[in-house]
Amino acid sequence: MADLNAIPSDEETSYNKGAAALYNLIKEVLPNHKLIASDVDLPKETTPYITLNPMESGGFQDNGIGNKPIYTKINDQGVTTKVYQEKCTWRIRSYKDKAFFSLKKVKSAVENDEAHYRHFGKDGVIGLTSIGSVRRTPTVIDFQKMENSATMLITLTYLHKYVDDTGQPIDKLDLKLKSKSTTSVEGGITRETDTVVDPSK
Repeated sequence: MADLNAIPSDEETSYNKGAAALYNLIKEVLPNHKLIASDVDLPKETTPYITLNPMESGGFQDNGIGNKPIYTKINDQGVTTKVYQEKCTWRIRSYKDKAFFSLKKVKSAVENDEAHYRHFGKDGVIGLTSIGSVRRTPTVIDFQKMENSATMLITLTYLHKYVDDTGQPIDKLDLKLKSKSTTSVEGGITRETDTVVDPSK
């Protein structure tokens, strides 16, 4: 797992970090393609371009009622830190020219260990958990023309943390326990003695 200090508390920061890594990898592989967010009006491009669409996001350890932390730590001051892992599935779509083989190049780059580590493995905050197949998805233009297009799904993961500093320092908690010990003495008499145990010492 990533160093705890390197994990952002703000989930959006981690999400954007993963999106930037994906963008940079595609731009590295296809420098002549324009990258466009798919939730905006698409311009009438004459050169090859790619759209990126974050389709869905959710907890990696989601049990149906919420995401469960993958790591929990309580320090001596009573501060609790929980680390959560999220996932986001992106639909990447290439248009024009050799759209199918353009995405095949991206897929090959993601599967390359060196490129994978350079973009997703440096600090452990973001990662990539699955790469889908490249599918031909030709687009109809003006109800009569067909334009080359291809689609691929990629699922990214990212970490964020939640810090709760409302706890008490451990050394200030009342951890003293009482126990009884029984001692037999001469004449068959037993004597009970209270013993105080302080685990903090």
